[in-house]
Amino acid sequence: VMNAEGLPRKLGLSPFALHTTFINSMDEGKRHRLREAGVWADPPEYYSPPGGLLYAPMPIPDALLQPRGADGLALFREQKAFLNTTADHAAHPALLAHFALTNYQMRHIRDGVAAAWALGRKLVLPPLACAFDRGPFPHPGKSGGAFEQLLPIYPCPLDYVFDLERRSPGGAATGAPMLLDVAREYSLLNSSRMPRATLDSALRLAKLPVGEGAQALREKWARSSLVELAELPPSFGEGSLLSPAQQRAFKDALTLYTDVWCCINPVKWGLPGHIMYDMLWDVVPHTDRMRRMWKCPWHIAIGAQQPRC
Repeated sequence: VMNAEGLPRKLGLSPFALHTTFINSMDEGKRHRLREAGVWADPPEYYSPPGGLLYAPMPIPDALLQPRGADGLALFREQKAFLNTTADHAAHPALLAHFALTNYQMRHIRDGVAAAWALGRKLVLPPLACAFDRGPFPHPGKSGGAFEQLLPIYPCPLDYVFDLERRSPGGAATGAPMLLDVAREYSLLNSSRMPRATLDSALRLAKLPVGEGAQALREKWARSSLVELAELPPSFGEGSLLSPAQQRAFKDALTLYTDVWCCINPVKWGLPGHIMYDMLWDVVPHTDRMRRMWKCPWHIAIGAQQPRC
């Protein structure tokens, strides 16, 4: 009601009490939703971390955010076909559009985490957009009773896509970071607890300077508490700020970053109806969280289905 449906905001009301009911990612998910809502008070160093902050805006193309089907109707609306046990859900245009939108955003966040890790900064996440609701049971795109919920959900709770419970032992300093080891909520820069001096002194750049590595940039930007990049370097390959060893470690960590979208109605009672998000969806070949080897471009694989390669 508060985070996904946004009912208080739509009614112009200010809640006087919040209760975090069942939420994905358990305590971490609850805490992060309260941070996104701006009602969780962290210590001052959370807003001014050692090494500073990195922010990279994520403009989402209209074609991904508001796709339309062959009939001209919006795809991100209630889809009764998701409950049809005889439908080929893996080929449903709305589900394909949902994952196209999410995959685009996951790649941006992946590149942001890689850059933040290399630069020794904390990444301020962009707001996430979700085409459909997420629940513990099959649904047509939004949960029953969510009468005021608009699709797509924007901003969308981070736990709709990411597994926030996983943290690296010792944090990012000892190896490739998990998401919340290195990330901050999308609303951080609008927090009343954010130091005004940090916002006023932000260093804004179109892209990284050519030919400068991570260590050189750490030293060059040491006095800038907030760096904003319009264009992020890639996580892997040429142009990455990570060393080859860091890139390998990061790929291993990324397999544990995401959760599932739930659910379509399975074709047979007892079969899973969820679909796993994959942070390495555009990397061929790769092995995903379920130890499936992808030797072909990513596609929707329901439950434990193997890739069609």
